[in-house]
Formats: sequence, structure tokens, C-alpha cells
Amino acid sequence: MQKRYYSHLPEVYVDLPPLSYGAQTIPNAPVPLDVFEVTYLHYHRHLELGYCVSGECVSYVDGKSEPCKPGDIVIIFPFQRHISCNSTKEFSQWNWAYIDLISLFTQSGIGSLGNLNRIIQTEMGICGVLDQQKYPQLAAQARLLLEDNHHTHMRRHGQEQFALNVYSFLLMLSDASADLPKLHIHADQRLPLIAPALDMISRCLDQERLPSIEELSGECRMCQSYFRRVFHQVVGVSPKEYVNMSCMRKATLLLTLTKLNVMEIAMHCGYREISSFNRSFLKATGLTPSQYRKRYRNSEVPASTGGVLPSGLCPYEGEQP
Repeated sequence: MQKRYYSHLPEVYVDLPPLSYGAQTIPNAPVPLDVFEVTYLHYHRHLELGYCVSGECVSYVDGKSEPCKPGDIVIIFPFQRHISCNSTKEFSQWNWAYIDLISLFTQSGIGSLGNLNRIIQTEMGICGVLDQQKYPQLAAQARLLLEDNHHTHMRRHGQEQFALNVYSFLLMLSDASADLPKLHIHADQRLPLIAPALDMISRCLDQERLPSIEELSGECRMCQSYFRRVFHQVVGVSPKEYVNMSCMRKATLLLTLTKLNVMEIAMHCGYREISSFNRSFLKATGLTPSQYRKRYRNSEVPASTGGVLPSGLCPYEGEQP
């Protein structure tokens, strides 16, 4: 992995699949971390918990880097800039959960959203790789949440019990942070302004086409110049760059997890000319599509997808070129 000045990397908002009731959005098994080089930091609106099952990686959270080994737990709060990256050429394996706290407490009726925001934004001092020897009870509660999220919807009152466990975890974090410097986490209040555009980008990629700036700005009811400015301020990159990043992300998944040939993958990503797709992919990853497939091919759905392939595709659908 190349050495970089991580404080100067782009910071990009991503919309990850949250944990939801009545549906399991992440597989009940370890999944591979599919990041091998840090090119940007990202953030999202969910509480993220990770448990390293095997392999080695490095976690970068708010300017701090820490190595991760099997058994380690990583805690990421909403809107924290972060990334985890494999330390070797091998995939590390993880259990992950992305918890939409607002939806969780709204649906369960447990706790006050005002109190929840105050706790997260002003009382937290622990994040990143958790010191399990220093905080054994926190580690036990985090493991409980990671294990419990697969079975919540199958139990009577499972939703309320899971919400109580999450709330208890946040209170435990607050208590353990009493004498520590606070993180001061704040959401970008302008995110709802460009949320319709983010949703449209996902829909268009599922429909195998690339949205235009005119479509995206219209979806947000903004003129194009104002939309470009607000989008870049909130997301961290231009709308065009974000669409391309999302497109190339889908391409890497299809190359790694399916037997579709490169032309088919280009079409799934909204490209009609394979030469244009190949140029974009090489610029984004430093590898041709064939080189990327050969290097990173793996039979499991990576962690960052939430266990779901784009466009409803199944692993190893189609024919190997």
C-alpha cells in the first residue's frame, strides 16, 4: 500500500445499506474487506461496527491510523471520516453492521432523538479500534450487537430489544468517554438538499445508465451551477466524479464476483463503448478490467456492499470471457 498524507485525501459521502427490520441486509458470515489502497476517505449517516475475523488491515478514523488484527472491533460514528484498508494483498474477513440510528429509535419508540443526538455529538471520546483490554464490557456489548442483528427480526419484540441494546451501548460509550477529549461529531445539515440526487444515481446505475447533471440538478430542484457547488461542498467531489466513482465501484464488484465478460459489465455500468469504459476503469484503478479481475477475483460478496450485488445480480452469473 502506498504511503499518503491521509489528512489531504478527498472526503466522500457514501450511502451504505443500513440494518433494517424484517430483512437481513448483511450476510450471516464473515465478508471480505475489498479495499487495497486508500485513495479517499468516506463518511455516512450510520453507526458502523466491525469485527475482524481474519487477516490484517489498517483503520483510519478522523486522522488517526491503527492496525487491526483478528478479534479487533472498530467503531465508527455517523459522519466520521474514515476508511479501512487491507495491509497485505490478501482479503481480511469481517463482520459488519451499519445501523441507521434515527430509523432505529423512531421505529422502536425507544429513547429521545434529541437526547441521542446530544450523546453522539458532545459526549463521545472513543472511536476506531476498540481497546478490548481496557474496555471489556464495551467489547462484549459490541459483539452482542453484531451477533444479534442477524436474529432480531425473528424474535418477538426483537426490534425493541435491539434498540435497547444499541442505546445501552451508546450510554456505555458515553460513560467510558467521561474523562476523554470529545470527538465533537456533527452532521452536514445540507445533506438532505442533495439526497434526491444520490438516490437518483443509485437508481440509474441499477437501470444501467449514467444520469446527466441536468437530471440530477432537476431532481434536487436547483439550477445546475448551484447544484454543482452544494454537491461538491457536501459530498467532497463533483457530481460527475461521484457518478464515475459509483460506476467504477459497481464495475469492480461485477469483475470480482461474476463471470460476466468485460463488455457485459460495461453495459451494466451504463457504458455503450467498451473503449470508453476501459479508459475510465484504468484511470480510476490503475489497472485494466482484466488485470483487476485476475488480481482481486473472490467468491464472496465484499463488506462494502452490505451483502447485496448491484442490479440484483447473483455471484458468478454469466460466462467467463
